[in-house]
Amino acid sequence: MLHQLVAMMILFFVTGVKHIGAKNILEEMKGGTEGDHQQATKADQENTNRSNKGLFDIFDYASDLVDDATDYASDLFDEATDYNSNYGSDYGSAKSAIIFLHGLGPALSGFCNDLLGPSLGLSDDVVVRCPKAEQRPHSLLPHTWPEVSDRTTVRSWFDFWLMPAASVLSPEPGEERTELAAAMRGVEGIIEELAREGVASENIVVSGMSQGGALTLYMAVNTKYKLGGFMGIVTWMPLLNVEPSSGWQPVNRHTPVLLMNGLLDPIVPVVPAGSRTSEALDSVFSHFSYKRVPGSHLTTVNPLTVPLLHNWLKANTPLSFKTCLVPPFCFKK
Repeated sequence: MLHQLVAMMILFFVTGVKHIGAKNILEEMKGGTEGDHQQATKADQENTNRSNKGLFDIFDYASDLVDDATDYASDLFDEATDYNSNYGSDYGSAKSAIIFLHGLGPALSGFCNDLLGPSLGLSDDVVVRCPKAEQRPHSLLPHTWPEVSDRTTVRSWFDFWLMPAASVLSPEPGEERTELAAAMRGVEGIIEELAREGVASENIVVSGMSQGGALTLYMAVNTKYKLGGFMGIVTWMPLLNVEPSSGWQPVNRHTPVLLMNGLLDPIVPVVPAGSRTSEALDSVFSHFSYKRVPGSHLTTVNPLTVPLLHNWLKANTPLSFKTCLVPPFCFKK
């Protein structure tokens, strides 16, 4: 994760220099040179003009360097979060699989592979899939974003315009229903691919964090496939009041479902986003568990909570595991 953070810091730093620092310096130079011109002789003016031209050439060159650095940092960040998105067994020996859906923004495939592979102690015969959402505009992108970045899109499973705490209380939809349904069909395509290769749908677990967790819970209610489990982390139930739990008739009513939220999470607060989501899921799913753990939106998955996820998956899903002292200290069977 360190190289990902460094890449992001480089990106924001050089972008800020480009759009703020260089602009201010040039404006000050222009103002200063205009005053000099009024007092200079013709010869002095020519010398000043030649000097300024040289200085502006330097700043043009520096601006080009900043552009190159921005592009490099962007590419570095993409590369840092774009590892091989498939971990674990080849299809031939696979008995079970887990699909992980990332949150809004970078796919973080490396984090997915690390978490659902070595960290959780999954057996080598478990297939891990880390799909990526499409790059698309999003309603929560600030209007100033194009001014500090050439990127006007983010990886997003579906559009939403209400933050989770507002969404679970609002009588109006906070998420785009058609995009949610389309994203679910995309994940179902992965389930169908795994089934063709010999992994039964009942042996597949769908999991996700934040926006990906919201899609995970939406699938628990709406997918047509009987699955092996659902695990949503730092997340909420989308369209909670538009499609209330009283009308849910899920195929996976008796499939284990885990919701884990951070007590210090300002993005998806435990009250009301976590509590309202928990109440709705608990009223429908016979094997629902709700865990509230120390942590914020980005730190809820940590060395203290990974064993909790390991133990829940091992006790409630068909996934197989290595022998572990405490995850990630695991050994092959």
